[in-house]
Amino acid sequence: MAPSFPVVLAQFDFDAAAKVPPLPSTPFFERFLLENPWPAIILLSLLGTALLLLFNARASLKPGLIAGGLLLALAGGFYLTSTMVTTPREQIKQATRELVGAAARVNLPELDRLLSDELTVRVTRLSRSAGKRETMQAVETILGSQHRVREHSILETQATLDGPRLGRTQVRVRVTSDYGPLLSWWRVDWELTPDGQWRARRIEALWIPGVPNPGG
Repeated sequence: MAPSFPVVLAQFDFDAAAKVPPLPSTPFFERFLLENPWPAIILLSLLGTALLLLFNARASLKPGLIAGGLLLALAGGFYLTSTMVTTPREQIKQATRELVGAAARVNLPELDRLLSDELTVRVTRLSRSAGKRETMQAVETILGSQHRVREHSILETQATLDGPRLGRTQVRVRVTSDYGPLLSWWRVDWELTPDGQWRARRIEALWIPGVPNPGG
């Protein structure tokens, strides 16, 4: 007799998701100033406001305006810088979100834009080294008819740079189809093309429940 679904599910190594080695973290200055400046903005704003109130309470408004104003101006500068500058790591994170969304929606024109012509894919459902055409055909066949995605979400995205024009992301995805929810981890290697577009040149499955060595 075939094992029940709970028995089969119990054999899946869900803890393996935590074993996917993380990518190197973003350098502190870049993260602090450009990618997540809000802690610094809030701190500077609070200090600036506190100085204004303190000097005003001591009947020394002018020094308070100077000191507090400088801190508030610095906080504003941090905010403007973060909104005007998009780092390469942020760019490939955004490209990863677009790639996942295009695959889930079976948006082939969008996939064509995001995938390199030299793409290689390593995932068990495809051949060991699938190219761009085979990958797009698989998305159309598998996700377009066999296992339609009803909803999807990105639970975590990591990014690192390997050079001025090369980057990597790791993304944890949850998709829901008629067969229920499925979690998975994927690695995407990105290349910045001469036209300024980040395109995926390699995609590898890192973790899929119940699938040993999902990258093939």
